[in-house]
Amino acid sequence: MHNPANQDRDSVRAPRVNVPNKEQAVVALGTQRILGVLCKLSVTGGSLRLSKPMSKGTVADLTIRATSGPITSAIEFLGPAHRGALPPQAFRFIHMGPAESRRLENALEEIRKQGFGEKQDWRFHPLTRGALRTVKSITRKRS
Repeated sequence: MHNPANQDRDSVRAPRVNVPNKEQAVVALGTQRILGVLCKLSVTGGSLRLSKPMSKGTVADLTIRATSGPITSAIEFLGPAHRGALPPQAFRFIHMGPAESRRLENALEEIRKQGFGEKQDWRFHPLTRGALRTVKSITRKRS
């Protein structure tokens, strides 16, 4: 079983994609089904717009229809939902089977091929952080 939450916290952030075409997802919270629109997606989580805000820590099941087949995963909602107009709400995958994990990776690759991948911010790459620390220490020594 693949557990995306077990990844090294200091690693590079998972590449995200902007989900095109207002793709829908279904959030199952007990017997309640809530329809949402996917905004961003990565192998570790994403964000979606819901008609109803979810509290931080709420655990639910998310189903996404991909061309490679359905992707169903347990998710945890992150951060408080803001008041007023509902912004996209972040979530993280907490449990996903190997078949769903492969489908998700295939779907992300297809979306990237369509040009919807986000550019990586070089400031968050581990080598860049180390290089910046070295430059700062050299600069301090010269001052």
